[in-house]
Amino acid sequence: MRIGPSSMSAVVIAIFAALFLLGTPNYIPVITAYENEASPRLFPYMIGTLLLCLSLLLALRELKNRTRINVTKVEFTKVAISFVMVCVGVFLIPVIGFIVSTTLILVLLTYLLGNKSILSLICLSAGWFAFTYIFFKLFQITFPQGVLI
Repeated sequence: MRIGPSSMSAVVIAIFAALFLLGTPNYIPVITAYENEASPRLFPYMIGTLLLCLSLLLALRELKNRTRINVTKVEFTKVAISFVMVCVGVFLIPVIGFIVSTTLILVLLTYLLGNKSILSLICLSAGWFAFTYIFFKLFQITFPQGVLI
């Protein structure tokens, strides 16, 4: 049985999500001050679980459709660069902070994938900043902070 690109992507993403979920307790300790509030682990657990579910959905969809996709070298290069950018961004969170790191990753990935409009990139970064700030304040979750924020 041949494995298509979507199935391979789904497996890689599922492994990454599982490692992310298993590694979260090592990087974000439980703080006793948050007994009656959401733990700082809530957001990473939500993202990891969503990522795992979506990767399983992608694998099931490919098994159902049995479609084959031809991936060009340019597309593969964009995926590889995106993966490296996300990994670097994750390691930058303790240095420059969550908001700055994720906003930077989001803008750079959007630019890499073809959106060259400066206005839309500014709106996207402002919208992401507003969404994360409101989400974290709403659930009373502390930001993983770095030097910048």
